[in-house]
Amino acid sequence: ENFTKGKRAVINPYLTNALARLKIDYPIGVDAKLALTELLKHVEGDEQHEKLMPWNAKIREAYDGEEVYNTKGNGMSPVDFMNGINEFANPEMLVLDVGEHQMHAAKLIRLNSGFYYGSELYGHTPPEKRRSYKRRVYTSGTSGTMATSIEKAFGAKVANPNTDVYVVIGDGGSEMHMSALWLPKAYGLEIPVIIMNNRSYGQVNEWLDQYHEGLKEHAATAVLADGPDGIKFIPDFSGWAKTYNVPFWRVEDEASLYQTLREFTTSRGTRILEGIVSQLGAYPMTPNLGTSKDSIKRPRK
Repeated sequence: ENFTKGKRAVINPYLTNALARLKIDYPIGVDAKLALTELLKHVEGDEQHEKLMPWNAKIREAYDGEEVYNTKGNGMSPVDFMNGINEFANPEMLVLDVGEHQMHAAKLIRLNSGFYYGSELYGHTPPEKRRSYKRRVYTSGTSGTMATSIEKAFGAKVANPNTDVYVVIGDGGSEMHMSALWLPKAYGLEIPVIIMNNRSYGQVNEWLDQYHEGLKEHAATAVLADGPDGIKFIPDFSGWAKTYNVPFWRVEDEASLYQTLREFTTSRGTRILEGIVSQLGAYPMTPNLGTSKDSIKRPRK
């Protein structure tokens, strides 16, 4: 406050193109941990926690009564896949980047059945109570990017080596940052990676369906291609696992889902599970320029 004299300032630990993107008075280069520690002091108190609790209760009430869109008959659905994960995986931290998988996992994988009922909200909880929440979802919400979850999980595992950290990622994000698997493997950390493969950019598909006459041909992430192994879908994520010398499972139907998950979750070390799922979409979705009250319940077609 004394340094900026009331003017605007950006505390940017990286300062990457900060001046080009934003008109600011004082760029401040600082260690990220120090910056966040100091910034958190300014969001504590002021009865923020008390204000948020009633809002949170209303959100949870609406969520519990919300219909989950799930169609059958076109292979294993993302909802069936996530429900299976919920039965067998028991991570203390679930790391998600952006995509349709994020919507399904955040909605369906229950880490804390009592987390929202009479509990504290982590962001505005008094420090002495914070460690009571062992199980958390670590995600950027909708403001982040694809292809970041493995690095985030690596950081979470380094900071909390005794915590069970799982990654759920989409096929699009997996294609974008395959090299990130080097980190947990090279450092000998256990980070299970679950790929929800709907062979498309799922949320892009949703928006194209609703607003662009269903022209979804450019949202595909997988194609059939001929090669030494014959005609097959590429990318083949079993090759990703082989590159980094980690165990790999693939499941394509509900009949084998539970047995595959049982094997995957009882194994050790960094490993990959790929679930081939239908292009369902994550509904209900909030429409463009709308609110949750205007939510779209299902695809147009």
